[in-house]
Amino acid sequence: FLRLAINGFSRTVQITEIGSLVPFKFLLPNKSSRTVALDIRADGSTQILSITNYNEERSVYKRARAPTGRQETLMSQEAFEAIQEDNTPSLTLFLILEGFGLSLINRSLVEVVHFSAKAFKLEYTMSDSSQSINLSIGDIQLDNQLPEATFQVVLQPSPLPSRRSAPPLPAVQTSVILLNDKSHGVMFVKYASILLQSLTIMLDEDFLMEILDMTKIKGAWQSLDEDILIREPNLIPEPDKSAPPGQEIYFEGLLLQPLRFIVSFVRAERTTQTTTTSRNPLATVVHALTMALGNINGAPLEFSALILSDVRMNQTMLVDRIIRHYRQGVIQQLYKILGSIDFIGNPVGLFTNVSSGVMDIFYEPYDGVIMHGGEGLGTGIAKGAASFLKKTTFGLADTVTRVTSSVGKGLSSATFDSEYQSRRRLAQRRNNPRHVFAGVAAGGSAMLDSLSSAVQGVVVKPVEGLDREGGVGFAKGVAKGVAGLFVKPVVGVTDLFSITATGVRNTATMFDPPDRGRSRITVIKPRHVPFDSVLKVYSSREAIGQQWLREVDDGHFKHHTYVAHIESEPNRQVCLLTSTAIICAWTHKLRLCWDAAFSDVGTVTLEDNGIRVLDRKKGEIGFIIITEQADREWFYGEVSKVIGTHNAMKRLESS
Repeated sequence: FLRLAINGFSRTVQITEIGSLVPFKFLLPNKSSRTVALDIRADGSTQILSITNYNEERSVYKRARAPTGRQETLMSQEAFEAIQEDNTPSLTLFLILEGFGLSLINRSLVEVVHFSAKAFKLEYTMSDSSQSINLSIGDIQLDNQLPEATFQVVLQPSPLPSRRSAPPLPAVQTSVILLNDKSHGVMFVKYASILLQSLTIMLDEDFLMEILDMTKIKGAWQSLDEDILIREPNLIPEPDKSAPPGQEIYFEGLLLQPLRFIVSFVRAERTTQTTTTSRNPLATVVHALTMALGNINGAPLEFSALILSDVRMNQTMLVDRIIRHYRQGVIQQLYKILGSIDFIGNPVGLFTNVSSGVMDIFYEPYDGVIMHGGEGLGTGIAKGAASFLKKTTFGLADTVTRVTSSVGKGLSSATFDSEYQSRRRLAQRRNNPRHVFAGVAAGGSAMLDSLSSAVQGVVVKPVEGLDREGGVGFAKGVAKGVAGLFVKPVVGVTDLFSITATGVRNTATMFDPPDRGRSRITVIKPRHVPFDSVLKVYSSREAIGQQWLREVDDGHFKHHTYVAHIESEPNRQVCLLTSTAIICAWTHKLRLCWDAAFSDVGTVTLEDNGIRVLDRKKGEIGFIIITEQADREWFYGEVSKVIGTHNAMKRLESS
């Protein structure tokens, strides 16, 4: 602050403020009054206070008979008021979209991220004195499009409680007002505000690694200019001192509203596929422990508002100030992150559920009396007790689920069996039992699958290793089979308890009304990129077909390249055409019916009611029933083109 004083009159000036200030009025020794204009502007890294004679015609303040309400000293403030300028807009633009989507594709032409938004509204207004920007997005969602993603939805607004009656607010609200003032040496931001509703963030290790890999693409974050140390070695020009530095920004008011995130993170089991028995025993144990301990579920992080007023800084300083604010908030809430680890049962989540049930014991009777008088007391007590029992059961079952699933995940990484891990992940994605009986059935099935895999591995793994690497591979296969014989049954038992507890947990909420508010954007299936690597307009039909191919026979054909598919309604089958085979599966649970590799196919014939596939000895491999002639001819044409391309490639390789 700077204090101006003359003849007993004083004025305190906040030197960080930029712009025209209220004039300063004082009395001279001869009792005559004098008024000076005060103006602060930026000049490089300094702030300059200009004191000049007050000219009412040029000043943005004029004399007023009534006090303005902005009083610092009686003489200097009560006689002036700001001139209300005409802010009639000279230009107004509106951009209103019902929704839009944006996809990111990596170098391998695999869709990684799909961002979608609904109720997008952008308003831009420009007048002689200012510009304003208002942005509102009703709903946002970020989808993980990687195959076998642990979480299909990475980011979305958190669901609202069922008892809330008010409609949901927009997920994103932003407002910025810029003054067209170039006389003070800064970009003058009159007001800026950003508001985000509570967001749920669910991440897995594979997704983060893929995003990190995408940032390493040359030219993604840096210029592609030629890397030359000295362009003119014989003539090095002097630095241009007249070149102005980056323009600084002055915020009269900046408000980043409070934030709330619910964060979940899981480690990825697929990282074990490339690191098998080459690990030493200690590294194997450490990796299994990190797989069990590195999972966080529903950690609630809350950040206070960031309020800045009368500050001047460049973009780098602004970003650094924001990062420091939220970094400090994360450090202060580390206990919430540690308390949300699955391996210890997510005690934060357990406390939240139980405490919410305890609160309902008192809230429901109170609400019943308020809404229905004395008659609602009994009903309220019953609702409160039921809510307490339900949420306590949910919390305890969820704790058991978290602990057992973490142990099972850590142990499964020690089997070094990538196929077993892949089948287990796919089964976990499918098995979300709605009630306890479905949980017991699904848990028993998972345990039996682990037991059968353990027994088969003792025989199959050495044979596979012998085919791939000879004697060394045989030894590795024996090690894998023996390890699986001891570890997989334990994993099966943990899966039994985990899935059963999941069924108990879901039973507690089976009859709950759905969370109010936000109509979720449908999760878009990952984009299909044709085998010729030519990007085309998104096709939901091709995306569904590609998804089916990845799930047929528990993912046995996931490495095939999808081309087309046709649904056979009479026998409830779906036939998938890949670049190397024809695969038919039952639509129920996508169990394999038959498959035919092109190397085994002798003839494909078009008949009146379908397509017949024969082997090289004229034996029937399968028959595809297609009743519609147009569909029959289309699919037969696709098969003919793919087989023709396959045969041409084989001839080229043999020549």
